[in-house]
Amino acid sequence: MYFGAALLGLGEIFANISAISLIGSAAPAKGRGAVIGGFSFFGAIGILLVAVIGGWLFDNVGPTAPFTMVGFANLALLILSLVLLFSERGKNSMNS
Repeated sequence: MYFGAALLGLGEIFANISAISLIGSAAPAKGRGAVIGGFSFFGAIGILLVAVIGGWLFDNVGPTAPFTMVGFANLALLILSLVLLFSERGKNSMNS
């Protein structure tokens, strides 16, 4: 369980850094700081909510439940990201 939790934590770190970089490059230069600040603010709110929900799951379901919840959420985000990636590639190939 500790190895899986460590991998999950590393994945979250890499995803957060990548997301901030992507958002920073996509945002207009004039409002870039506000966009990154908003992303970080709502990310912190999400962390608070997941901590509360994860604590409840740990107490009421089992010690692996919070990690399973985050793993499934990340899997859903991966699938959504791939769908968006391929749909954007399809749009770009039709325009060229």
